[in-house]
Amino acid sequence: MWGSRVEAATLRDGNEGQRGNADAMLEMFSLKGRVALVTGSSRGLGWAMAQALSGAGAHIVLNSRDPATLKPRVVELEQAGGSATIAAFDVTDLPAIRAAVEAIDKELGRLDILVNNAGLVTRNLLHDLTETDWQSVIDTNLTASFRRTRGQVRVEHP
Repeated sequence: MWGSRVEAATLRDGNEGQRGNADAMLEMFSLKGRVALVTGSSRGLGWAMAQALSGAGAHIVLNSRDPATLKPRVVELEQAGGSATIAAFDVTDLPAIRAAVEAIDKELGRLDILVNNAGLVTRNLLHDLTETDWQSVIDTNLTASFRRTRGQVRVEHP
């Protein structure tokens, strides 16, 4: 992904001699050997971030509640030359978060990058928003991000 954009730009601009510099620059930002968990990565921004991290060389751990939505994404990343696995869990479920982070660490030996992308949007007018709706948004968008990050820090720094 990244290399093809740089190659196109250097060829278009007639700067073939700078191709080596571009390769060196890309190598500085390489994520080869790194493992990235991207929550909410079955579509939208999460999927785009998973593709970008994979393009930079990271092994991607895809996440959503439904593993069936992630299986085709694994195939897409692999067909593009990347590698990926699935960690299906609800980001608001603390025991599931702990189990997933521990399983990733056990299976892959590391977790270097955490993208807290999973989120929830409730499209209601304020006067129609229930306490339950509000709490669901807070639990998914705020509390779950805190718990995932804290869980990752505990794996890295027991």
